[in-house]
Amino acid sequence: MKRSFIALAAVALSGAIVLPASAGSAEEVPTRTVSLAGIDMHSEAGAKIVYQRIENAADRVCRVNTGRRSLREIEPAKACAENAVDVAVKTLNVDEVTALHTAK
Repeated sequence: MKRSFIALAAVALSGAIVLPASAGSAEEVPTRTVSLAGIDMHSEAGAKIVYQRIENAADRVCRVNTGRRSLREIEPAKACAENAVDVAVKTLNVDEVTALHTAK
C-alpha cells in the first residue's frame, strides 16, 4: 500500500497524513512529503522507520536544526515539531507507531 506523509495542516487525505507545522493558513505552511511505500508499519522495524521519518520531516518543516539560534527561537520550533509528530502519529493510527511515540 502506498502512503505519503505531508507536513501541512491537521487534515487526513486519502493516502496521506497531514501535519500542522505552524499557525496561519495552509498556503503559508511549508510542506514535506515522505514516502512510506513498501514499509510494513506493523512490524517493529517498519514502525521505527516510519516514526523516524515522521520526526525528521517535522524537524525540517518546523526548522528545528537551522544553525545557531537563541533558546527563545529554538523552543517554538521544537514545540512545532512535537505537535506535528503528535498529529501525524494520531492520524496514521498504527498501533506499533503509536507505541513508539508513547514510549518517548
